[in-house]
Amino acid sequence: MRIVNIIFLLQIRMSRAQIANVLKHAKRIECRTHLFDNASTSVTEFVKRCSGRSAQEANNKCEVIARTEKSTTPSLVSVTWNNDKMTSLAGAGYTVGEIFEELQFHVAKSGAKSIDHMD
Repeated sequence: MRIVNIIFLLQIRMSRAQIANVLKHAKRIECRTHLFDNASTSVTEFVKRCSGRSAQEANNKCEVIARTEKSTTPSLVSVTWNNDKMTSLAGAGYTVGEIFEELQFHVAKSGAKSIDHMD
């Protein structure tokens, strides 16, 4: 039981570092979910993590916009980076962790320094 708690705490710490790293380099995050789409739960959780107080402390100038639509359009995460480039991901098929990993890949690919751990 104790090992499980330690692993859980490490996952939380890692996800906070991932959030901080993505938000540090993002100017705007726009998420679109579909009202009746079960696959949009990961996008909804992504919005919650990016909108939290501790996450916003990483970059309080980053806009986080969430839209829920009644149409049948798939879930979408769009990030506008500080260099005005844009990255879009279809929400379906991704877990929250995979969304952050994919966005961190784009941060690393742009040559920006990433945060490996939070102090």
